[in-house]
Amino acid sequence: MQPEAFGQTFAPHNFPIALQVDDVAESRAELEGKGVSFTADTIDSGVCPHGLLQ
Repeated sequence: MQPEAFGQTFAPHNFPIALQVDDVAESRAELEGKGVSFTADTIDSGVCPHGLLQ
């Protein structure tokens, strides 16, 4: 999407997004191995496990 096409300029945001993966622990370990930092431990909300990353 090009914001200029809508009369806007690009600006980064800090809204959360959700990524669906087959194995949360495995995906987290892979991301941490690539230098991604998480802001907390993985949480199981009862609906799904999730972790917040930066």
